[in-house]
Amino acid sequence: MLKTATGKLYTLLTACKPEDTRIKKRLLITEILEMPEYRMLQKYQGAASVMEEYYSPARLEEATYEQVLEIQKIVPFLEECIRKLYGMLCHGEVGQLRKLPKIDFYNADSLRSLQELVTDSKNIGTNFTNIPECDVWSVFSEDVVLSLEDKAELFDFEDLETLEVQMIEKLKDMVYCIPAREMAERRRRYREQEREKETARIRFQIVENKIFVKKLIWSLLSIAAVMYQFSKSILFVTAEDGMAAVVIYLIALTAYWILG
Repeated sequence: MLKTATGKLYTLLTACKPEDTRIKKRLLITEILEMPEYRMLQKYQGAASVMEEYYSPARLEEATYEQVLEIQKIVPFLEECIRKLYGMLCHGEVGQLRKLPKIDFYNADSLRSLQELVTDSKNIGTNFTNIPECDVWSVFSEDVVLSLEDKAELFDFEDLETLEVQMIEKLKDMVYCIPAREMAERRRRYREQEREKETARIRFQIVENKIFVKKLIWSLLSIAAVMYQFSKSILFVTAEDGMAAVVIYLIALTAYWILG
């Protein structure tokens, strides 16, 4: 029941002229202004922008009777909807918001669809965003960066440990809300690539070590064979010829090590 004198007056006038839309609209506006939920919205910082643009007393006067009817349905759940929307910006899959049709602030079903989505949103970690609660509706702008893929050319993804610092610098003149899941996935892929590189390096080193050992064994055996043959023939060749043969062999052995 309306408490103000104005409200009681419009209640009586509506009873006298039930078909008068102008009086019915005035009665609806009075009912909205007296709703506890409306008064809470006037004090709630997160609702400041939407209240000023759509639901202020002046805006209610400008709205059509049908729009005011919808506003009366919206006001009771709007604060909860905004709080959960902001929670989604901080901890949820914000990309899902792009799946919704454009929000119609004079359509209760449109706001209910948003409420259902944000209510079902799961916590995926801490998103990286510069959107304050008082400007929560800006997330629906096409200019908002919702993925690093949109600005990939700005970042050095080889240095993912400083990704947050890079974002503060590179996106300082933009509005952004980057999901925690995307950042975690980028780091996972980067570390996986680094592990693959390290595994390949180790495997290559093992192959090189095996080749080195084989060369070493072959070289030692070759040297031993040459020295044995040299010792057997030392009585039949001059010292100069023997040394020349050894030098030639060592040159050939060196070429083998260098050329593989």
